[in-house]
Amino acid sequence: MTSAESATFTRFDIGRVVGRTFSALGGAFFLFYPAFVVLNAASTLLLLRQPAFRQMLGGLGAPSNPLAIFGPNYFLALAIGLVGGLLLQLALTHRAIVYMNGRRAGLGECFAAALRSFFPVLLIMILYAVGVGLGFLLLFVPGVILMIYWIAVIPVAMAERTLPTRAFARSAELTEGHRWVIFFVALCGAVFGWVVAAVQQLVAAALAAGGLFDGYWATLVPQAVAAPLNTMIGAVGGASIYFELQRLKEGPQTDNVAAVFD
Repeated sequence: MTSAESATFTRFDIGRVVGRTFSALGGAFFLFYPAFVVLNAASTLLLLRQPAFRQMLGGLGAPSNPLAIFGPNYFLALAIGLVGGLLLQLALTHRAIVYMNGRRAGLGECFAAALRSFFPVLLIMILYAVGVGLGFLLLFVPGVILMIYWIAVIPVAMAERTLPTRAFARSAELTEGHRWVIFFVALCGAVFGWVVAAVQQLVAAALAAGGLFDGYWATLVPQAVAAPLNTMIGAVGGASIYFELQRLKEGPQTDNVAAVFD
């Protein structure tokens, strides 16, 4: 652990959060990025086995039977994407938190932590979606507020092994006093995601125009490359925000967070 990271922070520093995010991401990129790409490819190939899905992607309009898309391959792809994707995100989050606390975690440890946290985090995601969704229905602003309050809920659940309901309260406690700067960080993250999506669309158009890929492949190939980047940055960025907030509120407390290393 560096002296900077072992010190108590006095203010929320965006540069420190961003730098820590990409430092942790760089150390894990070649371990996790190929896995995300393969997972996305597997889910997509399963969907492409359904003619209705190929028809929609090919720009031929909706199928005559809208329910035709919901075949066995659809639900299998959904299960692979949900279970596999969440496990990868949780394993990456664990590795990032461990890295930020001065140690490197092996893949076995990362996936053991992911499996242990899977169902609590799945419940958290459901509660989060319901809460934020209702907030957006109430004139949009409450949804944004809840997103900021709960921005660290998954890293909290993993690092501190709290109950799902306690993880929400803990995230709200940590963000208190820093929510405007967190909102700015989240806004910058959203803009970055939009830029990646725009570049993805430009690449797709270039591939289609150049004849390198035909039909829906011109869209699916750039998407398979770009989507994991946003997912990984979001997971590690959330861990970095949690680390920053925890140090701001409580200072270095290695003993209290040691459970994440077990």
